[in-house]
Amino acid sequence: MKRWIALALLIVLVGCGDDASKKGNNGNNGNNGNNANNVFNNANNVSGDDLGKFLWDSLCDATFSCDINPELALVLGRYESASACKANPQLQALGFELDELDSSLDSGRATVNTTALSACETALENSLCSGLGFENLPECQGIIVGTIEEGADCISSDECGPGLRCETGGEECYGTCVPECGTETCSTDEYCDFNAGEETCATKAASGGSCDFDEGCQPGLLCYDGTCGEPRQVANGGACNRASECQAGSICESGMCIELATAAAGETCRVGDDENTICEAGSVCTDIEVVDGGGQGTCGPAKGEGGVCRVWFECQWGFTCSTDNPIMPGECVPLFGNGESCETQFDCQSGSCQDGMCAAVDQETCELP
Repeated sequence: MKRWIALALLIVLVGCGDDASKKGNNGNNGNNGNNANNVFNNANNVSGDDLGKFLWDSLCDATFSCDINPELALVLGRYESASACKANPQLQALGFELDELDSSLDSGRATVNTTALSACETALENSLCSGLGFENLPECQGIIVGTIEEGADCISSDECGPGLRCETGGEECYGTCVPECGTETCSTDEYCDFNAGEETCATKAASGGSCDFDEGCQPGLLCYDGTCGEPRQVANGGACNRASECQAGSICESGMCIELATAAAGETCRVGDDENTICEAGSVCTDIEVVDGGGQGTCGPAKGEGGVCRVWFECQWGFTCSTDNPIMPGECVPLFGNGESCETQFDCQSGSCQDGMCAAVDQETCELP
């Protein structure tokens, strides 16, 4: 599986329940099953920016369409609607760097299979709230197609042809395209087994077959305790290993599915203790005060510049809180520049907080000889 998009879309599906129906209390904020993106159906040239927009729009849809996902609600729920979220993408703040992919596409070292991408878009719509990871959707395989042959120089695995990966590790920033599994090239029905003493291609297991990880199972199946099976739905109080195993509206906390309390705009919310109550997408926990050892506030719209705050997520995108102290309130201020102190990447213009300081994202360009 090529690496550029898998992690991002796993984020989309983690924590959503198995009920694929849209949330009724958000009105037309969801996509109602008809993704308005459709940016790839007639695309001849797809750029890294186009793919980034696809990722971002999918995250927005998941935030406002699925049963509550704590991570997405906290970060993207600051927008008032899915459409407002899509209109103001902030991929850098989420750690997506697409410059390398853009270079590969612009140079022709990699291409986009727009047919596969359109099929993936449809499959993603249908499974948006299912908890089935992106890498387990058959339609989402083979989107980025490398053009570099075995033995030739490469910058990333996205550039290598099917069955190949870019092996790096020397002093140079680039590497060489080699078989992705030792000396073997695996078929679509196989995966690379690293547990056999050496890398070797092995057949993906059907339901009931043994596995060590999800990639060892056929598409649509996940690996549970060494056995491939259909995605689970565990009742509250049951044991879990991942958020997608729990019922809609529940999360996996300390190995157990527990119901997640949610609050609508105007209702009481809590953060920072075992009684967390998450605001529905479109509002955030604001006017937080310390009550019974935790933070308690009211769900409401994110605040603009000058608004009273105690934590960063109380502020609209483009702003952060001047303090991170639940006792002493601050105000929403523009994001900090490089060299200024920070608590999270959401404090920084660059989207990067390193060792307590906002820092520039490394944009070093690798060039082939």
